[in-house]
Amino acid sequence: MENKEERIANISRHEATLNKMDELVQKLDELQQEWSGMQKAYDELIEYYYSNTRHEDLELDEKDDFFGDLPRGVLGQDAIYNMMVDNSQVAFRFMRTALDYLEP
Repeated sequence: MENKEERIANISRHEATLNKMDELVQKLDELQQEWSGMQKAYDELIEYYYSNTRHEDLELDEKDDFFGDLPRGVLGQDAIYNMMVDNSQVAFRFMRTALDYLEP
């Protein structure tokens, strides 16, 4: 880099990268804390998904209007399963990204 304009452009580009990465790291930290905070509830949801209680709730729901207009996506097979798959894929991508950042 020979001239002042090139150096200014280079510093500006790196400054923008620094600022954006700082912003993203803060967001990731907040999101990671929130995600970790949901672990117990997530484990309970997965336990419910495989439980007899859910099976009984599903049978009640199919028989009559037992639950009325209560939102009950948890009784559907796909919602929880798809969320489990998505959660695992996101966790794996986070691990891969973390390793990429840690490897020289």
